[in-house]
Amino acid sequence: MKLLEAEIVQVKEYGNKKYKLEEWYKIFLNHYCTNLGQRTINNYTNYFARYMTVEFGKKRINNITQLDIVQYYGDLRNKCNLSRGTIGYFNSMLSRAFQKAVDNRIISSNPTLGVMREIKKEEPKKREARIYKDNT
Repeated sequence: MKLLEAEIVQVKEYGNKKYKLEEWYKIFLNHYCTNLGQRTINNYTNYFARYMTVEFGKKRINNITQLDIVQYYGDLRNKCNLSRGTIGYFNSMLSRAFQKAVDNRIISSNPTLGVMREIKKEEPKKREARIYKDNT
């Protein structure tokens, strides 16, 4: 019964408001990341501020689509030369925030699910053989 009451409180508190992503992300960090270390929270905050705020920060969370995210990750990959691993870290971070929005009935689905399948893997980098000279 207490779980149901907690869910009702969450819906009353969060469910009726149309949050901008940056607003929801702050709530997410303050309420759902309390078990994370300060360094991880700092990384989450800094990455979000550096890479996500300009594109999605002011956008309402319920208006962000999977296509928006795939296109943006492609831009980060091509224009900013970020690795697939770094983008995967962003996606993991955002996915948790979006999933909590789904859990609180703010949005109906998590737009980050499955997007990493759309981001091409890097070709292995070819390295030139290094020849070391013996200077003796």
